Amino acid sequence: MRIMIQENERGFLFKNGRFVRMLEPGRHMTLPFFGHRVNVVEVGDQPFTDERLIATYGKDENFQKSIVKVDVGDGQIALHYVDGRYSGVLEKGGYAYWNVFRKHAFQITDTLDNTSLENVPLMAYSKDENFQKHIVKVDVADGQIALHYVDGRYCGVLEKGGYAYWNTFHKHTFKIVSMLDDTSLKDIPLMAYGKDENFQKHIVKVDVADGQIALHYVDGRYCGVLEKGGYAYWNTFHKHTFRIADMLDDASSKDIPLPILASLQNRLCTQVVVDDWQAVLLYIDGAFVRRLPSGRHFFWQNGRVISLVEYDMRTVQMEVLGQEILTLDKVGLRVNFVCQYRVIDPIQLHNEFQDYQKQLYVTLQLTLREIIGRLRLDEILELRNSIADKALDLLREKKDFPLEFQSAGVKDIILPGEIRDIMNTVLVAEKKAQANVITRREEVASTRSLLNTARLMDENKTLYKLKELEYLEKICENVSSISVSSASGLLEQLSSIMKV
Repeated sequence: MRIMIQENERGFLFKNGRFVRMLEPGRHMTLPFFGHRVNVVEVGDQPFTDERLIATYGKDENFQKSIVKVDVGDGQIALHYVDGRYSGVLEKGGYAYWNVFRKHAFQITDTLDNTSLENVPLMAYSKDENFQKHIVKVDVADGQIALHYVDGRYCGVLEKGGYAYWNTFHKHTFKIVSMLDDTSLKDIPLMAYGKDENFQKHIVKVDVADGQIALHYVDGRYCGVLEKGGYAYWNTFHKHTFRIADMLDDASSKDIPLPILASLQNRLCTQVVVDDWQAVLLYIDGAFVRRLPSGRHFFWQNGRVISLVEYDMRTVQMEVLGQEILTLDKVGLRVNFVCQYRVIDPIQLHNEFQDYQKQLYVTLQLTLREIIGRLRLDEILELRNSIADKALDLLREKKDFPLEFQSAGVKDIILPGEIRDIMNTVLVAEKKAQANVITRREEVASTRSLLNTARLMDENKTLYKLKELEYLEKICENVSSISVSSASGLLEQLSSIMKV
């Protein structure tokens, strides 16, 4: 019996059910009566699926030359290439392909080693669904990182880029975190902070202890203040820096810019402004610390009780108004007194005197009583200015007050109504007598002047004539018109009018 085997076929000769050999393309003679049987198969791209046939045919050398085999073990896959082009992925098992018309090649890849993915062609990633079920991919964009977990345990951090991992034997999961949002750090496990150096290069941490604050700067610009606690910030796109300030040491505030300190007052610190004319005493927890110099000062609010005592160091005026005092001759007066003084030792003044202005007011009252009470009314009115000088001397002798008394004066002495009326009557009488004396003196002087004038006119006719003309001129000034008979003898006519 003749059998024709085509180019794309191969025949397998069996005798009495036993495989003998593989028949190549061409004509072949078989003897059925000897138990010959030929199994003709087409040479294609599909693998042999029956392992028993492979074991049977494998005894023939020609068959071995015509096929290629691959064994894929546990934890492996085989990348299948046909004529140099990627065809697909083979999972665990044994495979055999005809290697006659097409060239089959295989690349064994260990799925337990993620670095082996570097040698896998991109075609497998993008189009082969059978391959993709063995891997997991993640893309990390700009401004992001991915937290990598293997079987639920944190493994590391992935930076910008695309990543792929074998997902067959180990479960790989990822958590995308934005580095543009500092609040995303709250969801990151502590393991990343403590042991992952790759993660730590993306963050900056600061720990603020008890009694401290941290000034927070972003790209060199002040951002805010951090109180007690631990803080972490992304340090990739923005530069975070910190400045620790010890709130137990007020001197630590000196190097902090004033605008920042001003923003912290009333919450973390107390601001005190001392003018040149002020004396400000600082007490902490009830104990005196020092006198503050002029300028701006800041004190940390760290549980202490800070109190300030202020004094005006300029000249101050105190007035005693309407002080009633009885003179030596039992006349009741009311006196308005003024005194100017200046504080010279504010520390002593605060430590030894409570409400020193009230005490000073009483001292002024007693000083006035001591001086005026020893004088009569006439003496008081006569020695008014010396009373102020004596009061100033007595005040300066009082060394108990840490004050410098600069001047004093009696502004007003107010007499009782009856005394005032009597003194007004006396004053009016004195003034009338003075007026009468002046009147009499003027009359005598006027008479003497007239007498001298008459004597001169009597002795000098020309002077008499001039005096007549002077009076005539004055009369003419008060007369609207005068009638005369002719132009001659004008003076004689005017004289006759005067005689009339």
